[in-house]
Amino acid sequence: MNKSSRNGPFLALCACGAVIAACTYGYVRAEESARTQEAITEAEVRQFCKGIEVFCNQKDFDAYGRTLSDEVKVIGTIDNKQVIISRQDFIRNLQEAWATVTDYQYSFQIQDIQIQAAQAVVLGKEQERCILPDGEAFSTESTTTLILEKEEGLIKQKSIEAVVRSISS
Repeated sequence: MNKSSRNGPFLALCACGAVIAACTYGYVRAEESARTQEAITEAEVRQFCKGIEVFCNQKDFDAYGRTLSDEVKVIGTIDNKQVIISRQDFIRNLQEAWATVTDYQYSFQIQDIQIQAAQAVVLGKEQERCILPDGEAFSTESTTTLILEKEEGLIKQKSIEAVVRSISS
């Protein structure tokens, strides 16, 4: 069995984590609701992204799941192949991946924040490292865009789009 087929499921699952890293690309077309909601601040966005980083490093899929809106759109691109996944499937895949890997490390570096009223678009660089069940080291680096929206005073991820730039194992 070649390395690619042997690690295929883990590439997909770890890429889900990369898709997460959750300061990825969120996009919402809710102009009317954005006008009625309180504005989101850059400080809140930075704090939210740090929280996602903590949840991922603790492999706390419940806490991470609470950062996702019910209608979140999760898009991942690996090797020019795009996958769109539902909120439920994303959380399930994340839970399965985190249960099988060890020494999981996640970081999200914010590169740009654009704010308009109750919405923010965050562009960042995600890095993940872990040890696969076979003992092999695995890492990904992704460019991630998040669209965040404040809902009833809480920030939620409305859209996550991650493009995996490198995978090494």
